[in-house]
Amino acid sequence: MALYDGPIDKTTLDSIRKRKYLSGHIDTCERDGKKVAYKCIEFPDDVKTILREIRVRETVGPDFPGVAPILTIVIDPDTQFVDGIVLPLYHTDVESFANGPGARLHISELHRLIHTLSHLHLLGIGHGDICESNVVLRDL
Repeated sequence: MALYDGPIDKTTLDSIRKRKYLSGHIDTCERDGKKVAYKCIEFPDDVKTILREIRVRETVGPDFPGVAPILTIVIDPDTQFVDGIVLPLYHTDVESFANGPGARLHISELHRLIHTLSHLHLLGIGHGDICESNVVLRDL
């Protein structure tokens, strides 16, 4: 597993309340009275992915446009290992949106995606898995 001693805020598992399964290794939960997404480490293979996400957020900072910020990193109090990350809970992903009634994406959403990917590329960060299920929409 992995330890974390970087600049992003850390909390312990006991601060995660009302945790419910959403999809894959994503849950919803409450933290500080707000509904958020909790991306947890379920399997050893998840460690690499979560650490990569943490490193990207450290590189781009919390206010990088088009990239969901990590609100906090969750630490298991018994092992001190990273258990997961807390992210804002956005409305929907592109795949779910496309399957809904009246699905029609504004061209500005596509422009924002391209702009974000271009900036990440200039920083030397490759996304690696752009697909409809992991691009989220927040301003619908």
